[in-house]
Amino acid sequence: MHITSHRTDQYGGSLKNRARIIFEIISAIRQRVLDPAFILAIKLNTADFSEGGFSFKDSANLALMLEAAGVDLIELSGGTYEVAPWLENEKV
Repeated sequence: MHITSHRTDQYGGSLKNRARIIFEIISAIRQRVLDPAFILAIKLNTADFSEGGFSFKDSANLALMLEAAGVDLIELSGGTYEVAPWLENEKV
């Protein structure tokens, strides 16, 4: 199974384009919530263990981009239901 975005518009291709929607949402939130004490958080899947999926390098670069955009908290997660690497050595 190849789980990736096959978009060819402004939301596909490069990391910047694939992350575009995230930064549009961040901008919209910041325009509407003016309280500087408001904490903005995002959950980021750092490794989906799928062929052609989100790479470690992409994850690290996106985290830096999010920090620069003023995101206060990044929750990291990884894995999918299709591939559970923590169960590789267990017999089901």
